[in-house]
Amino acid sequence: MNIVYNCDDNYIKYASVSMASLLENNREEARIHIYVLTAGPISESSKKGLHDLIEGYGSGRELSLRDISGIK
Repeated sequence: MNIVYNCDDNYIKYASVSMASLLENNREEARIHIYVLTAGPISESSKKGLHDLIEGYGSGRELSLRDISGIK
């Protein structure tokens, strides 16, 4: 399953709640890859928090952060 979020550092805590719910309610899925598209920088602490969240749900869970601020 591939999921895409689009947010910045101001919204990342709300997105992480949604991600936790997604992961919690889809434990039977063999693979979940979450992509986070950002239009600006995300703090290192926010990145670490997201990675820790994803890793807490075990194998088959991936996170990709992509800054799209330069795309027009």
